[in-house]
Amino acid sequence: MPDSLDSRHAISLGTSMESTSTASGLPAEQMVMFQVVFALRGTQQTYTAAIHEHVAKKLSKALHHCQLQHHYVSFEGRKILALKSKAKQNHTTPDNLLTQLVEHSELAWALKEIYEKIAVNDVAGIRLNGTPISLHIPPEDPPPTTPSSPPLTLHSALLLLEDKEALLNSLSHPEASPLAHFIRSHTPTKPLCKLATNLNIPLNEILYLSHHLIKWRKARAILPLHPRNTYVLHPDAPIDNLVELIPIYAARFAALPTLPQMIKVLSGKPMVYGLLIPSRDHREPYMEILAFLDRHGFVARLQTFGWLRSGGGGEERGEIEDVGTRHDGGVLRERLILDPADPGTEEGEALDRIVSSLEDAELRERLPQMLIYFDGQHALEDIAVREVLKRAKVEEWIALLQTEGHLVIFRAI
Repeated sequence: MPDSLDSRHAISLGTSMESTSTASGLPAEQMVMFQVVFALRGTQQTYTAAIHEHVAKKLSKALHHCQLQHHYVSFEGRKILALKSKAKQNHTTPDNLLTQLVEHSELAWALKEIYEKIAVNDVAGIRLNGTPISLHIPPEDPPPTTPSSPPLTLHSALLLLEDKEALLNSLSHPEASPLAHFIRSHTPTKPLCKLATNLNIPLNEILYLSHHLIKWRKARAILPLHPRNTYVLHPDAPIDNLVELIPIYAARFAALPTLPQMIKVLSGKPMVYGLLIPSRDHREPYMEILAFLDRHGFVARLQTFGWLRSGGGGEERGEIEDVGTRHDGGVLRERLILDPADPGTEEGEALDRIVSSLEDAELRERLPQMLIYFDGQHALEDIAVREVLKRAKVEEWIALLQTEGHLVIFRAI
């Protein structure tokens, strides 16, 4: 992709490499072979393969290139051996030796940076012979301990993990490139399908740009942020990072509630986020606060799930209470319809009774369209965006189904 995060690292990267070049004219103490070795402790085979493919092979190719051009590995190797020999003579402690190696050897610093970044599933930005290189494991091959984000779909939103200014400054031509235009216009409150329409950009291009940012750990897929959603303090919120984040937050949101105040509110009784917004003029900065909290792992969306149930309507419930049996002698019992998209015979009949009992004509028409979401697995908050319906109208219908006893709900993160 022109002017992308890939294009800043144009060296062909890619574990053993042979090197016999004398092109640089340096003294010919030739290095015949060097090896790049990663030792992994009891991890999954797929992750081992990902380390080999995306980190070890690429680092090996980069070092091979540097060795061919400037005898870089030979030079750095001799420097490291000399430092270790001097440390042995001076009885230097291992910790001090490590510090000296990192301070005096670019290769030692690069290896340390790779270890520290890849171990936490981050992008390792290193320099080899002064040339910047990035190494990382793509999101499709995450470490086994990394919590997964929602899959990227046309209904997803994108949450930038860095400020827009920083991302734009990392591009060669931020004033004109498609990626720069996408970053400037991006908002985590809009699904990608709507963003594509607003920007007049084909959806496949929007998805491609989104995948690119996710690949380079500059963004992650999320469910669109919305003031009608309920957000709570994440169970794994990084409270230890508050001291570091408070001044950053204060500089960005100076006239708004402080970060500790927002954390306190979100850790209390769950409430719709929009109720925290004092006026329409405050909506944008408060949504930016929400994006900030989500970016740093402080919030989780409290979602609503539910099932339709037979025997829940007023008329049918009356028959149960007054009579208790049907005319054919069978007992009429309330039951949850677990899979309304593929109901059995009895469940299909129950769904027909529910639909026919609804007094709201619009709900009666729309309910078949929404059935797939009433399986206890789909969040009811997603109905509006996925079915292109008004959020307020969907909430009204859900409340009506509850009032009439047709819907059983529960809430979870």
